[in-house]
Amino acid sequence: MRAIAQRAGLAAGLLAFAGGAEAASITQGALTVTVRDDNGAIGAVVFNGVDFFNHGSAVSDWGMSEGLDFQRRTPTGGLGVLPTTTVTLAGAAITVNTTFNGLGVLREYSIVAGIDALRTTTTVTNNSVTTRTVGLFDAFDPDQGVPGGFGFGTANDVIDIVGPPALQAVQATAPNSMTSFLGGPSAVAGFQDGVIDIADAIELGTFLLFPFDPNGLVQDIGYAIAYFLTLPAETSVTVSFNQGFGLTPADAAAAFVAAATNPANQPPPPPVVDVPEPASLAM
Repeated sequence: MRAIAQRAGLAAGLLAFAGGAEAASITQGALTVTVRDDNGAIGAVVFNGVDFFNHGSAVSDWGMSEGLDFQRRTPTGGLGVLPTTTVTLAGAAITVNTTFNGLGVLREYSIVAGIDALRTTTTVTNNSVTTRTVGLFDAFDPDQGVPGGFGFGTANDVIDIVGPPALQAVQATAPNSMTSFLGGPSAVAGFQDGVIDIADAIELGTFLLFPFDPNGLVQDIGYAIAYFLTLPAETSVTVSFNQGFGLTPADAAAAFVAAATNPANQPPPPPVVDVPEPASLAM
């Protein structure tokens, strides 16, 4: 299984991160997030002194697909040649500007004010004259039990969150009770059955159609969140998701729910893009 192969060694994974590109960092309370300058991927999410995703073979990927065209940005540099990426630290947020198959991609990483939660917002812009359909995903391998000597396994489940709005989230709890929640509106959230990442367009499509729910199973697998985005000509689409972190499942759930359901903590609405009428285009 690929999950086993990716466990080539804790030391190798940490060295790969330490020897990589410089990273921009934001900190609030017990939560620190770093984003790599070379690929716009999360390099580390540290809560209460523990890195949740950077043990073994680090997995905190994001990427996009269009048909079989696939791009994956990993903490260790990604696969193939990546387009030009600009990472900017602006106050309490980190922004990433890049492209995918001619589409503009703007990402923002921020820590929700007063809450142990990371928000990731992505705006994809289609400047062409035809409708485009793409997949967008983020994948993580929660390993927060490793520093305490509890191993790589977490208890994993898909949870229904009740509130305005109602949504699903995924939960990963280590044997030391450290927990992370992940979810977002209109998103598919779940696990990859038997593996810890999304490696190609076929795996992304399979995940979007059939996300795995371990129902509390303790296993070393990754969780992911993904979207199918339909982009009409000359428009932008914005999606956003949250990750809550805690020393216990209750703490992580409370952080996630506060970030996801409190209107004061919602990201601003995406800008309205005016699409010219056919007559205006003809003129």
